[in-house]
Formats: sequence, C-alpha cells, structure tokens
Amino acid sequence: MPEPHAAARRSPRSLAELEATLAERTDYELQEPPAGGWTLDRMRSLLAALGHPERAFRAIHVAGTAGKGSVACALASTLDAAGLRVGWTTSPHLVSFAERVRLGARPANEALWVEAAAPVLAAAATLAEPPTYFEIVTAIAFELFRRARVDAAVVEAGLGGRLDATNTLPAPALCVLTRIARDHTALLGEDLASIAREKAGIVKAGVPVVAAPGSPEAEAVVRAACRDRGAPLSLLGHDASLELLPPSPSAAWPPPLRTRVATPWGEHLLEAPLAQGAADNLALVALAAHRLEEPLGRSLAPYLPQACRRLRWRGRHDLVPGQPPVFVDGAHEPASLAALVDTCRRRAGPPPTLLFALARDKDLAAAIRLLEPLRGTLQACPALGARGRTPVEIAARFAAAGWEASPAPSVAAGLEAARRSALRRGSYVLVTGSLRLAGAALSLLGEDAAPAWD
Repeated sequence: MPEPHAAARRSPRSLAELEATLAERTDYELQEPPAGGWTLDRMRSLLAALGHPERAFRAIHVAGTAGKGSVACALASTLDAAGLRVGWTTSPHLVSFAERVRLGARPANEALWVEAAAPVLAAAATLAEPPTYFEIVTAIAFELFRRARVDAAVVEAGLGGRLDATNTLPAPALCVLTRIARDHTALLGEDLASIAREKAGIVKAGVPVVAAPGSPEAEAVVRAACRDRGAPLSLLGHDASLELLPPSPSAAWPPPLRTRVATPWGEHLLEAPLAQGAADNLALVALAAHRLEEPLGRSLAPYLPQACRRLRWRGRHDLVPGQPPVFVDGAHEPASLAALVDTCRRRAGPPPTLLFALARDKDLAAAIRLLEPLRGTLQACPALGARGRTPVEIAARFAAAGWEASPAPSVAAGLEAARRSALRRGSYVLVTGSLRLAGAALSLLGEDAAPAWD
C-alpha cells in the first residue's frame, strides 16, 4: 500500500483545521492548471475507496462559463420550496469555506463537514497520487450528501466539464449547460467550439439536457454532443423563449431582474435580485424545473416564482448600504460585464470608483472597452494569486485608456482607497472582475454569504 500522504493522515476536528489541511493541496483555483490537463482516474479511485457516495442521490449537474452559480442557487431554491431535501455545491466560496457545500439555504454545519471529511481524507491517503483541493472537496460533498440523505443534489462543475471532478456523477437526473464563452483557454482550447466540447463533456447517454449556449458555434457543439449520446435536448431560443421586462418604476436601484419565460409546459413571470444579463439563467431554471418533475416525482413549476424572488445570492448584483454604498458584482467575462455596466448607468449621479481584479486568462482589453462608460477612478487589486494579473499591469492598462488608476498592495488597501474616493465624489464603490475579489470585499465589509435565500 502506498505511504499515506501527510495532508491526508490528519483527521481535522474543525472546519478551520480542514481548511488548513486542504491548503496543502494543489489548488487550480489559485494557480494555472497543467496545459495537458488531467484524467478522472484519481477521482474515480477516491470515490471507489469511499464506496461510491456519488450513487446515493439524484443529481442535477450544471456546467458552463457564466451563470453556473446563479442557476445552481435558483434550482436548489426551487427544489427546497417544493419540499425536497436538497444539497448543492458551488465554487469558489465568497466569505466562508463552508459555503461550498450547502443543505438547503445554508452551508452544511461544521459537524457534518468534519464527519464527511474524515473518511475522504483517509481514503485519499491510500492513493498513489494525492488528490487535488477540488477533488477532495467534491468527494466530501458527495459523502456529506449521502450521510444527510438528500433527495437531490445540484452539483456545479468547477473547471470545464469533461475532466472536471464532478463529472464522476454516473447518471444525473438532468444536465444543465449555461452560457459558454472563452474561458481557461490554456486547458480548454483557444476557440469557442473546443471550449464548448469540454463543457458538453458532462452530457450522458439518455440524460435530458437543458442549455443556453449563447452562440451558434457553441450551440452546434451542444446539439452534436446530445445527438451522439442520445440525450434529449431543450434549448433556450428553440424550445423556450424569454422576454426581458422593464424594471418597475418604483423599484429601488439596483432593480431586480424581471422576465417572462415561455416553455412548452407553460409560461412563467419570474423576478429575482439578479443582473439584467441573467435572464437566460432564469429561463434555464424554468426549463430545468419542468424537466425534473418526472425523475424527481414532484411538481416543481408552481414554486418557481417564490424560489426566484427570495434569492439572496451574494457577490452578484449585491448592494451593501453605507457611506459610501458598495456594489459587489463578480462579473468577469464580456457579457456579464456589459450587463453590469448597463445596470450602473441606470443609477443617477457620478460614476463609481472601481475596485478591480482579473485573471490572466480573461480578456483585459475587452474589459477596459466594456467599462468605458464608467470611466473615472480605479483601484487594481491582487485577489487571484498566481492566476491573477498584477495590479501594476491592470492599473497601467486602464491609465492608458484615460482612467485615474492606481495599483493597491492588498484588497483591504484598495477598498479603503476606493471608499475615500467615492465619498469625495459623492458616488459609490463598484467591486468587479472576480468572484474572489467580491468575496474578499464582502468579508472586509463584515458581510456574510451564508443564507442563499430568505
């Protein structure tokens, strides 16, 4: 038997100890993944050693480039509103590590985390190759869901799809594909078709799929994947349509998203505290709810309005009151940034002071171009470890485009400088470019992200 790995020998007695143990693992959220990728062999071996916890619950598997978290949250809220015991995963976490695995609206409690982690770390110690941070967390989630006897689990893919640790789910009740865009190009491919093939790697034989790929090129790949695997496909724009409704005249800023979704099973008027660009996500949730009624044996569609309206999905379209107010939105790809700018332009008064960070595999030139209507003052932050662009590079590029931009030595220093600037100008702070930056800012502001809905 292989020598146990040092990090896996320990049996953490608290979430803090577990987080410290996991910090010793390879974490591709903070460092560049290997250009050649990896296989699922290590993850499959870990789950086999645990007695296959991933087979103990009905799963809904969510992948894509943008909107995965919002879709997972709204779907979990819908299942919960219908009376199902639901577990769900999301990444990265914003304020607390515990957010990564939830039961209902709240993170699983510390005792459940510790109990589920013990056998996972023990099993990991027997493997010839140490599992990564995300593989361990995914295995803990599956084990925790088994112990909690959930009726269903909504599982968000981490990176890509085909080779993501979550793609060890054997036969989900449903697969969901959100908008697909350029993302992690060193690993997934430079062109949209290659990236779409990786994301569509979650499609399983005979398992229904609902999708909103967002472009003809990505849609063609998704159609082909479903056809090749005999997976029934429901496509937004073909099998369902949406109408974006104007904000209510009495709505406070930022206004909630209002949309009318027409599906083959009926029409839904949905409202959620999400950005206007997230309308596709609500339409996907409506399609998914109808598709899940048969495999889960429960009527779900009647609960959609309540489930969407009550969301409290932090770090997205998230206003923190104060002097000055701080608007937190982790938008980091072009379509999301464009929707964010549209929301900010609806607010009267001077433009915001930006607190900004961006990963190296994201398009900085496109971000600068899209944020041009908000041009003013910017603090560039280090929030993404080795995967992030340096504050010096970001500030220099924005300054060349006419911004008053400065590099900050830390998120705390950048946030303080941005707040002073916004107060002087009678404006607000906009935190964007990265979900990790969004989480760091919320933490510094004394906010939590625990309940995902009220």
